Amino acid sequence: MKNFLRFQFSGLSLRTLGLAGLLALAFFAAACDNDSGSNNPLGPSATAASLNTITVTPLTASIDKAGTVTFVAAGGSKTFSWSVSDTSLGTIVSATGVFTAGTTVGTLTVTATDTNGLTGTATVSVVSETLVVSPDAASINLGETVTFTSTGVAPFFWTLSNISVGNIGSTTGIFVADGTAGTATVNVVDSEGNTGTGSITAFTDNIVINPKDLTLDQLPAATIAFTATGNVGTVFWSMTGQSATFTGATINTSTGVVTVTVMPTVAEGTQTLTLRATDGTVGDGSATLTLNTV
Repeated sequence: MKNFLRFQFSGLSLRTLGLAGLLALAFFAAACDNDSGSNNPLGPSATAASLNTITVTPLTASIDKAGTVTFVAAGGSKTFSWSVSDTSLGTIVSATGVFTAGTTVGTLTVTATDTNGLTGTATVSVVSETLVVSPDAASINLGETVTFTSTGVAPFFWTLSNISVGNIGSTTGIFVADGTAGTATVNVVDSEGNTGTGSITAFTDNIVINPKDLTLDQLPAATIAFTATGNVGTVFWSMTGQSATFTGATINTSTGVVTVTVMPTVAEGTQTLTLRATDGTVGDGSATLTLNTV
């Protein structure tokens, strides 16, 4: 480069070039020296560098079994074919990058290859689907039963984390509180290995609610105050049994006061509501409020 400059400018004096000419000459020389041997007098091309790199998006993905995700590649020759490292975990459409997970849990590599043989990769984790257990949390008195159900593919296998509170049918999901007061986690696995959890709390029926049973044939003139005795901890109130269309009765979960704003219609039917009071020592009591149709 220095020989080239001497040849080109040997007949020029600094006075002839002037300040502007010297600045231009310095810029040209620096650009050529940064060339690093390429044919580009202004140095390596950023565009050329990107042609040697393939970027895959998303770089990592986590999907449920049988789920799908579309991968996109950039860089290289811009024409790609797609492949996976383990076809037992999923497959990918070679021309589009659409990946479909199988039914086995695991991790694999997705590769995009351009027409020049350059590659870019991403990682996919195929995970178990989380099953929805219903009810997700149940509370019953000792001696009572509750049936758990789950999303997923039958048959199901049910277990308990704490068998001292009762037992659950391994194939039916029916829990019987025939043990001692306490709480347990309900676990379920479906035929494809997906898992889900719920909870069950068995209470001792030692809280007395007053009134125990109340029936109304018409709209009450005031709210109804239910009270609890025999509890040790703070009482939490709940009320269940309303039909899906009836919303005319509510309970204050802290005080046990029930407000009835409208009686059920004939179409809604008689509402038999169960009130429950529970405390922090797995004590429990229940009462019934019946609202006849008008």
